[in-house]
Amino acid sequence: MDPVPRAVLVVPGALRRLSGGNRYDREVIDSLERSGWRGDVVEPGAASGLTDLVILDSLAYRHGRVETEAPVLALAHQVPGEVGGGSASDPQRAALASAAAVVTVSEWLAAGIRALTAAPVRVIPPGRDGAWAPDGPDQDADVVLCVGNAVPGKGLPKAIDAFLAADIADGRLVLAGDMTWDRQEADRIRAAAERDPDRVEVAGRLSSQELSARYRRSRLLLTASVYEGWPIAVAEAMASAL
Repeated sequence: MDPVPRAVLVVPGALRRLSGGNRYDREVIDSLERSGWRGDVVEPGAASGLTDLVILDSLAYRHGRVETEAPVLALAHQVPGEVGGGSASDPQRAALASAAAVVTVSEWLAAGIRALTAAPVRVIPPGRDGAWAPDGPDQDADVVLCVGNAVPGKGLPKAIDAFLAADIADGRLVLAGDMTWDRQEADRIRAAAERDPDRVEVAGRLSSQELSARYRRSRLLLTASVYEGWPIAVAEAMASAL
């Protein structure tokens, strides 16, 4: 009997938190397992042992190249260095240079990645994971929906400020996302929401089914994110006819 091929995905946090990038990475592992592979998810620095493929998430690039004899497939959810407005660091460049191939989520990201590596770059956009309203919003939908985790780059406090400044008649803002990612940012979000608690709801982390229901109750999506490789919430909202 042939041995079962093994793939190791290297990503900080080992996919324990909910995010668009982690959902994408989980689908990569699940797809490999459905194809007969063994898939393991490990922290940076833990990709030891025999493996047939190393998959390196872009959040792990900052740790540099993986010491392995197996081919490395780099997943690029963002161009290294661009999130903070800078450029790729030496460890990030080394990580990309070690890749036999790169998979990224959008054509504009692919252009940035190709400037950093000679490896072939393939674009595979993410899906929607069931979190959308196929029949569109309800006729009486009255919610302005903002989807994002409590991290500074998502701009949730600014989204609240913009909503309150717009003074939309009979409008309510609902924030959907994990408020435990960054506690200082979560404090800023809650402080902004408390300016008008009757019109701003911090719903927190929702399941795909719960988020789909929120899209049905929404008339528009509000985002204040400063950087997105592929804005899954925008794609979900567009599919929901928002």
